[in-house]
Parts: sequence; structure tokens; C-alpha cells
Amino acid sequence: MDILANAEITIYTPDKTVWAKGVLQQMQNELWIVEKDGIRRSLFVSNILPTVKALTWAIGTKGLPPPPDFDTAMRADTPGSVFVFYKCITESNCDFSHLDELDELVDNLVANTKKRVKDVQDLCEFHPDCLSCIGDPENRCGWCSTNVIYKNGSIIGKQCAGHNEDGSKEPFICNGVYSTKTCQIPTTEATTTASTGSTGSTGSTGSTGSTGTTTTTSTSGGGDNKWECNPTNGTCIKGKSGAFNDEQSCKLQCTFTPFVPPDLLGMWRGLQINRNYIVGEWKAFFTETNVTITRPDGNKFIARVIKISEYITLDPINGDLKGKKIQTLWQISYGPETKLLTWAWGVPGGSAPKDFPSSMVEANNAEFALNACLAGKDPKVCNFDH
Repeated sequence: MDILANAEITIYTPDKTVWAKGVLQQMQNELWIVEKDGIRRSLFVSNILPTVKALTWAIGTKGLPPPPDFDTAMRADTPGSVFVFYKCITESNCDFSHLDELDELVDNLVANTKKRVKDVQDLCEFHPDCLSCIGDPENRCGWCSTNVIYKNGSIIGKQCAGHNEDGSKEPFICNGVYSTKTCQIPTTEATTTASTGSTGSTGSTGSTGSTGTTTTTSTSGGGDNKWECNPTNGTCIKGKSGAFNDEQSCKLQCTFTPFVPPDLLGMWRGLQINRNYIVGEWKAFFTETNVTITRPDGNKFIARVIKISEYITLDPINGDLKGKKIQTLWQISYGPETKLLTWAWGVPGGSAPKDFPSSMVEANNAEFALNACLAGKDPKVCNFDH
């Protein structure tokens, strides 16, 4: 994930209340949220998906060490919370900012913060590093290992703070270690390293893991010598973007087969991520023959699952989409606790999406980022069935 040093961060709950607010700092393999009344320490792993970045984030309880590992943070009987956040990779096909209410909330927060910052008069805050801070020839400045907090916790400052030349001082809190004499400032506690299996070490962006049992259509090769499967009618056609070198290979794969890939079985939870997405949690429960889709408003439909080449066809048997087959592309990556499914839907009753980026913007297409517990996880650690 793109971690911005000293960036302000606010985490909202689904009902738009503030869950955490402070300054984000990366300390070795941890992320810290420095709040006015303490620090939340956390572990993180980032995955690069076809159209978004996924951040699996295990955030500890304020004032306590970070979770020792992701499994511990996932448990209901231990401190800590685990989230999966998504961020757009390319603004041209992805936009998470269209919620008017949240936009207004953020705009007001930024405006109020700028207004309050004007009230702070700390001549030490302009020093960019510790040496220039404690060496200020005019003001008595000190360096804090985290950003200081002014005005009873209402304003987040910089790491350099202290007394001005005229003796005045903005009252501030340093939640870390503060010194006016040395830059050898230790961290408040020893950091903790946690193994994250196949996704790489904690705090790294690492590899994205396996792409599951299918990949998107290959674009290698030149001319019209490739063959591609049309999942709408099960025929093979020549094309530059085909995945097959010859017609026979294409025909062997381009057949309608009632089949649910084993890696898709079970309950998935997540979000719609294409432009003009519907807000709220989506669920998809795969059995060996079908899938039940639950929309954010609770409306459900069941569809038979048909595998054809690299596509999955959904054949709804009830609800408002009954009789309108949906051609989809899919790809699976692996995080520290969950599998990550990127799922692109074509127009119901129409053709398959060309690729993941185009399904983010084309009319009546849809794209989802869903999570399911890794196989073999203890239900006390990860359980989406409730």
C-alpha cells in the first residue's frame, strides 16, 4: 500500500461514525495511528489485485502492543480488529468518492482542521528533522518520536515542538519519547514480527499470491492467429486477444460445464467496486452446483454456475435476473487471513466483460472485491457463516 508518512487518517464505521482518527506513521514493520489519547499499533499486508489494492490491516487496541499475528487479532476473545480496505489503482476507471454524505463529512473535517491549525503558534514545528530541531538557536525545541497533539487533542502537529523565543508555548502532548538534547530516541516498545504465510512478511507489499484456477484472457501473440472462446454461445473465433493457439484447443475448453471451481466454495463477503457502485456489503455463497447472491438491501437470487473456458456463467433461476445469463471473469489472490476474489460481471443477458478494467466503467457491467476465509482456518479465527 502507498503509506504516506505523517498522513492524517480517519477510519469511519459503516454508519459514518469515527472509529479512529490520527496521524499514520510507519514504524519498521508496523503502522501506527497516533491519536490524541494514545497510539494504535498494527500489522499490515498489501495485495495488488487487477483493479484495486487490498490492505489487510490488523489494528491493536489503543495503548497496547500490536497483535502478535493476524490469527490472534481475528479472534473474538482477544484485543484487536482486522479489516480489508481497498484503494483504486487507476483513477480513470475507479472512483470511491461518489458518496455525497461522506464527501460532505470529509470536506467539513478538512475545513475545520485547516481553521484550527491557524490557531497554533509553535515556531519549532517548521524543523523537518531532529538535528535542526534540537539545534534551533532561537527557540527551545524538542523532538518527539511521534507527531505531537495540540489544543486538548484537537490539532495534530509535527514532531518538532517546544517553547518560542519569547517564552510562549503551545501546550502539547507527545505520546512517544520527547527530547531537547538527543536524537537517539528509542521506540516506545519493541516491534513484533509476524509470519503471513504465502503473502510475504508483515508490513510488506510482497507478492499477490496465486491467481486461482483461472486467469484473464491472454493478449500475447500477434496477428489474428489466436483463438478465443465466446462464452455467450460457446463458439471459438479468431482474434488478436485469444487465449488459444489453435481452434481445436479452444473447442476443448469452450464447452458449457456445470461446475463450481473448488476454490470458490463457501461464503464470500465484500464490496462492489466499479464506478457507480451500490454501497454496502455483498455476499456470495457457493455450493457445488450454484451460488446465492445477497445484495446490500438483503435481496437475494440464486444462479446455476457454469464453467466455460476462463469464464464463469451465472444462470439465475429466480429473482429479477431470472433467465438473463451473466458472463463473468474471475481471479483469486491470497492474503494473510482470506482469499481475495476479483469478480467482473458483464451485462445480464449480454456479452462477457472484455477484461477487469473495462468492467469498472462500462454501462451495466459490475465488478466486486470479495473475501473468504482461507481453507483450514479455525472457525474461532475466521468464520463468515453468521
